[in-house]
Amino acid sequence: MKEDLSLHKVVLPNDLVGPTTGVGWEVGFWDSQLNDIVSDSNEDTFKNVQSLSRKIIKSFSSNFYTISRILPKGKRSAVECIYSMVRFPDEVVDSFNLSPNEKHKLLDEWEHQYVKSLDSKSFKEALDISKNPLISYFREFCISLSIPVDCYPNFTKSMRSDIEPRMYKNFDDLIQNYVFGSAITVGYLLTHAYGHAESTNMVSALKTSRSLGIALQLTNFARDIKDDLNRQRCYVPLSLFRSFYNPHSNELNIPSEIEVRKAQVALAEEAEKYYCETWKGINNFSADAVPAIKACISVFQQLNKKIISNEHSVRKRISLSIFHKIRSVPYKYYPKMIFLYLDDAINN
Repeated sequence: MKEDLSLHKVVLPNDLVGPTTGVGWEVGFWDSQLNDIVSDSNEDTFKNVQSLSRKIIKSFSSNFYTISRILPKGKRSAVECIYSMVRFPDEVVDSFNLSPNEKHKLLDEWEHQYVKSLDSKSFKEALDISKNPLISYFREFCISLSIPVDCYPNFTKSMRSDIEPRMYKNFDDLIQNYVFGSAITVGYLLTHAYGHAESTNMVSALKTSRSLGIALQLTNFARDIKDDLNRQRCYVPLSLFRSFYNPHSNELNIPSEIEVRKAQVALAEEAEKYYCETWKGINNFSADAVPAIKACISVFQQLNKKIISNEHSVRKRISLSIFHKIRSVPYKYYPKMIFLYLDDAINN
């Protein structure tokens, strides 16, 4: 008989109970951003959705936005598009003040629009069919980058699991049944944007991206452990929290911050193993994407090490200064980054 690992309630020590960090866009604001583009009949529709995807990555991920500036223009646009496609479903489950049923309905509609777009061969056709500019923009890149149509649905499936949380038995269970659909799938999408090295193939690049996706996800789990527990979710494997989980009531009752800190360190230390694997395969990616990917690994591994070393990182969400982020980028890219920052500031 399959063990029921549903998570109905998380009980935290009083001093860890509190609001989550960061505020996303309200569902109405997302709707207005998308509807403004659809209702605009001029010839700048494609340019407008490009600007929206750039606005999304800049608003929600300063790390990823900063690092992606050094990519070649076409690859930078593809990364912005992919990020915007995964951001909305993530916001549905994380930020929207809606019932579980309402969240499922929003994801149903999003998936339905994605499926409808598959009958198109261009951005314009996809927009006519789906009426969703972000999905149509993504469809354009899926065609040009030969992204398999069955890849993206793995992401929305993983996001649905956040609506009805469960415990994960161990790291293998966590990776196979959550991280695969979230960070690994995003990594696969991004790898099609980055491309593979001339000396290797896409299979090798995807293998490396899998390690990187796992590393980044585990770092995020470690950094956001307090927020996630306050959201009534747990990404700490049951093997680390077994004594605190009641399988009869499906309740997780964590007695102290010390236990949360131990779990946080365990997540970050597990991430370190995958960062090491990623460095070994870094040259499987296209040469013109490697500097940005190296910068990404460097930034997040610094963050990961800071989480491990800072004993207060449960209460205070760890971040890196803009100096530390930029220092991970080769000097020769600084003029390009400054120009693009200014250009984005002027045009948005």
